[in-house]
Amino acid sequence: MSAGIKYHSVHGLFDGSLHHKLPSVNSARTKEMLKEIGFKIPYKPKLKWNFDFDLPYLLGYDTKADILYGDRGFDPDSYPEGSAREPLATHEEIEKLLERFGLNYQQRHHIATHVENLMADYLDFSWARYQRWTTHEWHKSYAKWQGNTSKLRVPPTLDMSPYVDEDDKLISAMRKAGAKDSGEE
Repeated sequence: MSAGIKYHSVHGLFDGSLHHKLPSVNSARTKEMLKEIGFKIPYKPKLKWNFDFDLPYLLGYDTKADILYGDRGFDPDSYPEGSAREPLATHEEIEKLLERFGLNYQQRHHIATHVENLMADYLDFSWARYQRWTTHEWHKSYAKWQGNTSKLRVPPTLDMSPYVDEDDKLISAMRKAGAKDSGEE
């Protein structure tokens, strides 16, 4: 244990050498962090949406301002059970707010996915259908980065920490498209 957080070990996909310790979403420390940043159901995210850019992972947030970037081809209101804006924005905002606790991206993402699930439940969305929809939308945004990327644009202050473990080709394309953040935790 570290800093009072219970961890689950997740091994790398290829050789087992990569390890990320994921905090238990039900631990007292995680609950304390969420309380400290003001998370409760229902949660009203404060990030402002911007759909002017191309994002390989569908969504991201600005490192300098309260901006939530959505891929320009994505419509969060297209989810069949209702607008997905609140659970999606909650995920991104919680991920950003958890940075102050020194958690790495994988840890922040793990907790943010949990609270996104809580928000989807609150909105009475089927989590399985919601996950299929977000995965489908993510694949569409990611596919743009597999071909000619010369016309794609990325905000300069997009948090690049989710891309640290990505292949150099994607990161290079994102840098050419405007990303300036170092991606360091």
